[in-house]
Amino acid sequence: MADQIRAVWEFTKGQLLWMKTRERNAVFKNALAVAAGEWRTRYLGLRFTPYLKQRAFLYRGPNPVGKALASLGTNAKGGIRQGVGGSGELNIRVRGILQRITGGWNPWSNQPPPLTLVNQFKERNKGKYRVSLTGNFGGMLADLRKESKQKLKDAFRNLQADGHMQPLVLTGKLRQSAPGGQVKSGATSKNVTCVVTTPFPGKRAPIVGAYIRTIPEAESAYVAKVFGNEILKTVNSRPASAAATPQRSAGIAKQRVA
Repeated sequence: MADQIRAVWEFTKGQLLWMKTRERNAVFKNALAVAAGEWRTRYLGLRFTPYLKQRAFLYRGPNPVGKALASLGTNAKGGIRQGVGGSGELNIRVRGILQRITGGWNPWSNQPPPLTLVNQFKERNKGKYRVSLTGNFGGMLADLRKESKQKLKDAFRNLQADGHMQPLVLTGKLRQSAPGGQVKSGATSKNVTCVVTTPFPGKRAPIVGAYIRTIPEAESAYVAKVFGNEILKTVNSRPASAAATPQRSAGIAKQRVA
């Protein structure tokens, strides 16, 4: 599948020699299209699950605080992230956590905390702070911000541990659009190629595309197996006088690392 499958398949033509070149190419083209389609059905959706954490992808996983704040459309300094955020599941959960812990206040932003939260903090820390010339109660607001950040960090880590922060999933739009691509294959006397397109709903970081395109050895071997089996089906569907025997056809598709 273009550069997505980093492997080459060598063919022992065997009983395929009785076919004309055009017919044989059609068999290869169809077989690889079927194999690529099955790969997409079986593996593409796994890119949005912990499956992506296996060594082949080099996926390090998200920072739970960064991903949680990104779901709100902000960054760790409270700045607005253009084109990020939305009404996805993670966004809803994060907003619920903020509402429960800080009354909806983002302590990473430059906004002051809500008065209710300030009064609750003062009540829990009676006698600890004195009113300063700046009205900041001797660092009370800084301590409130620090405490709020720590509580949210713990909550976001728990959110990740509970499986609510899936790889490559923020709004969920990419996960929804990815399976809607096309499978286009072609074959010549020299090689067989296939391209599986993956629609992206908007701008994306290059690393996201790399995770989608990276094909571990096991997936490549699966494509080779399906490819060979599809060719074998075609060969064995021919009349007995022309079809190859299973024994002679067993080596039709053999994977070789590129």
